[in-house]
Amino acid sequence: MKKTTYQRPNTILTGARGYQALADAWNIPVDDLYTDAYREARADAKAWQELTFTAGGKEVAQIVSTAPRDKWLAEIKKQAADNVAAQLIKESDGLIKQSIQARTTTALTDDAAWRHVATVLDVDKAVQDFQNAVIDLGATVYDPIKAAQKNPVAFAEYMKRSPQLLYLDVLGARGRDSAALHASFPEIPVLTFSKDGFNRKTEHYTEEEINVHRVAMSFFDKARSDDNILIDLVLGEYPGFELATSLNPNEYRRRRELMSEVNKIEQV
Repeated sequence: MKKTTYQRPNTILTGARGYQALADAWNIPVDDLYTDAYREARADAKAWQELTFTAGGKEVAQIVSTAPRDKWLAEIKKQAADNVAAQLIKESDGLIKQSIQARTTTALTDDAAWRHVATVLDVDKAVQDFQNAVIDLGATVYDPIKAAQKNPVAFAEYMKRSPQLLYLDVLGARGRDSAALHASFPEIPVLTFSKDGFNRKTEHYTEEEINVHRVAMSFFDKARSDDNILIDLVLGEYPGFELATSLNPNEYRRRRELMSEVNKIEQV
């Protein structure tokens, strides 16, 4: 079995931790990757947490024992208002945290996040450099010792670019969907069949057409959990599919729609 030279940790990094891994791979501050919407949600979360820590106040008995008697009423009225506010904060805490968390999560994976990251990172150059390095190394890329001996410059470039591309899945293109993030697709032929009055089945597709679906399914299954997939695309392991990482959310959706057409056979 082939083993990829570069392997990410088994732990799946999502959210802010995944963004940190992506930033580390590109050697940039992680805040550069965040949208304004995420920063606002993060600031709201911090402010709400501080509010929940400070809400509350003195008891009436404490006021009477520490404040001048001519200040008791004013202090008690003020404390009453503080206590009402503290109670409202306590009652709303779960709902507010849930709402802010939802905003935070969305801001890391929505279309605006994809487009913003695309303006920060030169993904096209990373793809080209990765592709050139793998082509130079050939099949030796699967063996770190042989790869480093054959072409140390190409090997270093491969090791640099691999995490830069792989950690882009933090934008939400996890598992099988990473196929739509990283690859251009061939035309997926429509497979149909019909049945006559005697329930005899006639297939309206060729072996070549159904083989496109077999290759696609094999590719999608590999993309689910194997970081080798980028190497395999460059080396032509999946005919018709090519390495073409895209941070255009519309293109990503188009590719995912094509994925849903694979392995589908319709009766006509």
